[in-house]
Amino acid sequence: MKTAGLILLALAALDLLMLALLLGTVWIAHRSVRKKAAEEGEFVPSASRDFQLLFGILLVGLLGLGILSALLLTA
Repeated sequence: MKTAGLILLALAALDLLMLALLLGTVWIAHRSVRKKAAEEGEFVPSASRDFQLLFGILLVGLLGLGILSALLLTA
């Protein structure tokens, strides 16, 4: 049972890593769209508050994953 838990834990960590990469990619794309719009004199509202919320959720997920892994490895 411990092996299955470790496999699930590894897959959850991989999932969180992919989410972080996806979020970073979207943030870079949004920044470039804002920069291009500013050069053309247009206004694109900032999504920094949304990104802060998503990064916060991601950090909470990483913290939960760390706590779960500590519990799983010490049990």
